[in-house]
Amino acid sequence: MVNALSTCLRTIGALCRREMLTRFGKYRFGYIWAFIEPVLYIVAFAGVRSFVGSSSPFGENALLFFLIALLTFRTSMSIVRRTGGAIDANMPLLALPPVKTFDVVLARIVVEAVTWSVVSVAFVLGLWTVSGLWAIARPDVLLPGYLAALYLGASLGFLVAMLTKLVPFFDRFMALISLPLMVMSGIFYLPIAMPPQFLAVIWFNPFLHAVEWVRSGVFYTYEPVLSRGYLLWFATCCLFLGLLLNKLYQRRLYSTA
Repeated sequence: MVNALSTCLRTIGALCRREMLTRFGKYRFGYIWAFIEPVLYIVAFAGVRSFVGSSSPFGENALLFFLIALLTFRTSMSIVRRTGGAIDANMPLLALPPVKTFDVVLARIVVEAVTWSVVSVAFVLGLWTVSGLWAIARPDVLLPGYLAALYLGASLGFLVAMLTKLVPFFDRFMALISLPLMVMSGIFYLPIAMPPQFLAVIWFNPFLHAVEWVRSGVFYTYEPVLSRGYLLWFATCCLFLGLLLNKLYQRRLYSTA
């Protein structure tokens, strides 16, 4: 039992190092690319708001309102999207006896979660340094919310990794729904102020609840559209289904066809 666990941890550690080298290259400068996407979003957002001259949907700082939501959503969704292709990208390694589909998927989840957590902390500290605005008003709410966002990304990512291998063109489907999910996650607007008909639709988007949970840890008086139970239930169901598919379709998952 101990030897098996030790072998599993060494395998996952080696896969994590391989993922980091594959994604970022052999030089530390490669990590800067992880910051480019959120920077582009923020610059575009700041430019549009400056041109339009509109006020913040909530609070005095529109950038903070947007930044926290964007980082939360992108953390979860990036884990999902990057994890989706984990099995196909590591097919040669699956021929090695110690390496399992679970290992390659978990390695991508770990690398993506750590990368975006570092990015998020860097942006929060950067905002504090530049503007003097500290984004964490209620750490006892924000930290569990961010962990829930990581759990959602990891659980859904594991399920998507299985479906991407088993269902033709499922990766294209995920690419198509990424933008609608982003729009429905309340990043650019105040969800509770939306019309009831629209709110009834976006309520079923689990990313919305992750964003709202983290936001409620940033603003003292924020009234979130939030069901912690739904978010955790959805993520747990995704993880269960992913593990079930991994167990039932072992041969197809290892197939190169």
